[in-house]
Amino acid sequence: MQNNLVSILIPTYNRADFLDYSLGIHIPMIEKYNIQIMIFDNASTDNTQEVVKKWAHRYPHLIYHRHNE
Repeated sequence: MQNNLVSILIPTYNRADFLDYSLGIHIPMIEKYNIQIMIFDNASTDNTQEVVKKWAHRYPHLIYHRHNE
């Protein structure tokens, strides 16, 4: 069951390496609480989408939205 009291919102643009590092640090700390993570990608041109897909397989409460521009 998802925790509806707290959500983490992450805006990003071409910061795939930092996003991967940050999710790797924070998901293990919050996964027992089922806290939703929402990532808003401002049309990154790096591998941000692949990083999010990798973590979405491990953490089902991760939501990703990519803006077109």
